Amino acid sequence: MEFLSRSLTNAINIATPQGFSQTGSIATSTQTPEPLTLYRFQLNGRSSLNARLDGLSGDVNIALIQDKDLNTKIDAGDVLQLSQNPGVIGDFISRSKLDPGTYYLGISLGGGSWG
Repeated sequence: MEFLSRSLTNAINIATPQGFSQTGSIATSTQTPEPLTLYRFQLNGRSSLNARLDGLSGDVNIALIQDKDLNTKIDAGDVLQLSQNPGVIGDFISRSKLDPGTYYLGISLGGGSWG
């Protein structure tokens, strides 16, 4: 499945308290996953991000996205980091020195293509 040109307008907002570490679950094993689910968060100051998917029962991937040209679509170059470990191996993104702005986490079923 191709995710380029996918709209970012319906992303689910995630609250990000500045200066705090936030750990939580954004999906449960009883939910039927979509081919791509997008989560939006805002950074008001320079920040670091650690995002982990683990305890998986199937192949799921994670990507850090920034809509650099502000066209509300995923373009080539908007994917800042991607983790696509095979099978139930957990996926992890670690990024330091992110500038203030709006970012997205894309969670996709394995076997998809980020373009």
